[in-house]
Amino acid sequence: MVELGFQLVAVPFAVLALALAVLAIVPALSRGDAAVRLGFIVIGACALPWALTTALNASVVDGAPSVALARAGFMPLAAVGSGLLLVLLGVAGRIDEHRRVLIGSFVVNGGLMAMCGATDWVVADLAPTPWGLPYPRAGVLYGLFVAAIPVCVGYGLWAGRGDPVARLVGAGSRRAVGAVGVLAVLAVSDVFLTYGWFGVYPFSWVPSLAAAGLSLYAMSRGDVLRRRGLDRGALLEAAILAAAYLALVALVATTDRPLILALAGGAIAAATIALGRTVELAEAPGPRTDQARALDRLHAELDLAEDERQITAAALGFLSATAVLDHPRVVRATTDTPPPVVRDFLVRMARPFALADLASERLGRERGAILAWLADQGCDVVVPLCERDQLVGLVVGDVAEGRTLRDGARALLEPFGPAVARAYSVVELHQAIDAQAALTREVELADAVRQARASSGRLAIGGVEIAISYQPATRVAGDLWFTGALPDGRPVVLVGDVAGRGTSAALVSAAVVGACAAAVGLAGPSATATELLTRLHHVVRGIDGGRHRVTAALAVVEPDGAGRRVVFAVSGHRGGYLVRAGDGATELVALVGRGAPLGDPDWRAAETSYPLLPSDLVVVPSDGVAGARDASGAAWGERRLQRTLRELATSGRGELGAAALAAVRAHVGAAPLDDDLLIVTVTP
Repeated sequence: MVELGFQLVAVPFAVLALALAVLAIVPALSRGDAAVRLGFIVIGACALPWALTTALNASVVDGAPSVALARAGFMPLAAVGSGLLLVLLGVAGRIDEHRRVLIGSFVVNGGLMAMCGATDWVVADLAPTPWGLPYPRAGVLYGLFVAAIPVCVGYGLWAGRGDPVARLVGAGSRRAVGAVGVLAVLAVSDVFLTYGWFGVYPFSWVPSLAAAGLSLYAMSRGDVLRRRGLDRGALLEAAILAAAYLALVALVATTDRPLILALAGGAIAAATIALGRTVELAEAPGPRTDQARALDRLHAELDLAEDERQITAAALGFLSATAVLDHPRVVRATTDTPPPVVRDFLVRMARPFALADLASERLGRERGAILAWLADQGCDVVVPLCERDQLVGLVVGDVAEGRTLRDGARALLEPFGPAVARAYSVVELHQAIDAQAALTREVELADAVRQARASSGRLAIGGVEIAISYQPATRVAGDLWFTGALPDGRPVVLVGDVAGRGTSAALVSAAVVGACAAAVGLAGPSATATELLTRLHHVVRGIDGGRHRVTAALAVVEPDGAGRRVVFAVSGHRGGYLVRAGDGATELVALVGRGAPLGDPDWRAAETSYPLLPSDLVVVPSDGVAGARDASGAAWGERRLQRTLRELATSGRGELGAAALAAVRAHVGAAPLDDDLLIVTVTP
């Protein structure tokens, strides 16, 4: 029978056991970084048996100290190294890169623990030190066993080297856990005593006690744990476990049946976890707070918001009123922002988080890119705005105390993010609907413009016959034409093409035609073709910020003595032909110029004049005529156009345009038209 009593040599290890118990309990009851919490729990829980069994053996006043008890106390010490490695990597944010080494350390140290408990290779015996403390004597593998701690600490310090990601790891936290690791290595100095080389009393309790105190200080004052609050479930579990432990002690005192004790112990463990978590989840909601009322107001404002500006103002106003974040701002997601890898990560997270939370988050190969982009935002907290697996944007900001997002703030931001994301999505949907409606109206208007100009025809103006032959393209294009007479009766013909396709080009073409009609109607008796194009240039420059370009060819038929002449002004247009049929071959005179398109900052027009004979014909085709392609991609071409003009010049001048278009359509066949086909002919 062993009798215990007060022994002075047991006091240091008894105090150390108490400190280690506190070291294991504090992180267990705190909500924060799971990896760092687990590391400290492992350190405290695995070092506690060593300190406690040493104190118990030192307190024996009658009987022999227990070698088996000493082995049982030493056995978990190997896992302290893995716990230190977990803390060092977790605080440095390096767990992802060294996860396999970390797992391997737990496996190897688990094997060392089994060896210590089952053999005498680590603790061979107990022997009193010169000061009377029963302390283990080293077995053949004791050095290998205790080397687990310095090896793990050394690797952890090496792996955590380098500059941490901004706002992710506090420099003070890294220094604190580094110091804890160094103190743990100093505690291994008892190896000299266990091998019997020298020493009168174990020195390990001094650095161990200092390490425990420094760890508790770092957890309470620093951001090592990144504490978010008290784990109420764990607190309830601890209280239930304490009561159950007392009941189990009473049961042990009244029965000696192992089966009953085992069943009771298992039931207590299961009930502890189940009751603690159930009570936490079933906790009754408290009275409505100012923050809850602010959340209600936010929902009301978001429901009334009509544009993104109002949504942003409501979101930032809520964060300012609740003081949950400092310096908040909204970052809207675009095609390039954030990068795809960050976008995917934020969609997966879909919940508020502090950058410090990511120190031990499993991010995989893209960890560096994700952390670098988030760090560039210059914030402590990120709230992803996600709606149906789509990232709408994110809210970023700082926290007043440290870099940790407390549980109360998380609880407030969790409904905040989806509400704001949904509001942005609804407004975007309304804007898309409005844009579609506006586009539909524009298409209808463009179609009306297209229908208005689609009819081919022939008209006489000022003694000149003008024929228009037109074939619209599959998609709305920007070809345009105008025919009219100046106030003095001179005929005017305008042929042009707006750069681009679609509704915008059709609307611009309508505006140019309208402007030409106004310019012709307001022109003076001496107005020239270049003056008319100059007015049209200013009109085009005033449309939509001057981003449109319009090629144009304008012909004015003027009297020339007893005959007529054509004044031809070109502004970036391909020009036309003066077809002159003689007794022999038909002559083609190119009507071209080097002018720049209307709307161009360097705009200019080139003007030429040609006399007209009664048998002459002025032909102005659009770009689409020579560029029309068949199914194989072959263009009709300028040579075919010239040959067709020569062939048709003598057979029927009035129908030349329609016949030329028929030849183009025959070449194109079933292939779709990419551009309008337009030929305007002027016969004096």
